[in-house]
Amino acid sequence: MSHGFYREFDRRDFVKFSIASALGVSYSGWLPRLAQAAGKTAAAKGKSCILLWMAGGPSQTDTFDLKPRHANGGPFKEIETAVPGIRISEHLPGVAQQMKDLAIIRSLSTKEGEHGLATQLMLTGYQSRQDAVRYPCLGSLVSKEVGRDDNDLPNFVSLSPMRMADPGFLGPNYAPLTVSGASGDPNARANLSLEDLSPPRDRAPGAVKNQFDILRLLEKQFADQYAGDAVKAHQASYAKAMRMIESQARKAFALDEEKPELSEA
Repeated sequence: MSHGFYREFDRRDFVKFSIASALGVSYSGWLPRLAQAAGKTAAAKGKSCILLWMAGGPSQTDTFDLKPRHANGGPFKEIETAVPGIRISEHLPGVAQQMKDLAIIRSLSTKEGEHGLATQLMLTGYQSRQDAVRYPCLGSLVSKEVGRDDNDLPNFVSLSPMRMADPGFLGPNYAPLTVSGASGDPNARANLSLEDLSPPRDRAPGAVKNQFDILRLLEKQFADQYAGDAVKAHQASYAKAMRMIESQARKAFALDEEKPELSEA
């Protein structure tokens, strides 16, 4: 094997691999290294991925792909954007001004017309939920590949109970932390909150620490006697929850404690 597989990839390596792929040349074994290099780059730069899943949103023929003068075209007019040659709906003038920072994918197509299966396909890459294998969703995959185990906050956070947000065969260690968006006042901003992470009001901090110590002891004893992937995943999930409480990382979602100018931004 070439010595190149034992060092970090640079931009020239990625170009060579892309050309080799286009020409049908096999680089046996390079995919894992490519994924590893991509993961290290993303982790080093501290990048995050925010997915806005617009369930029930407007059609692409009303927004970014109007298909004018086509039988399947939308009813609205096109307008110019900040990028010459790219046109979008007349109802998105603000988005049109920011087009230099956007990328529109218009080549996506699917034969799936059922919303649930289509959601499953988009989030996992697999169409049927009836398979014997439960496939992980995009957030769980990103969490596994570029996430850090030493983070006080989970690597995958969902701001609402989202359909198909399932870690699949990766296990609960890569499941999302679901933050409720419920608010008692419909005119107020959504109150992001983490359920069941604050101890009861009558519980002293020392008592909580003692309970955690007992839990860790029981978890260790059980794991020593019944080793397995499910046991490890259970331990990891509880360890992350306890670390969030002990490190006060849960306050990251306390928006009412942020400065007003930051909240507005």
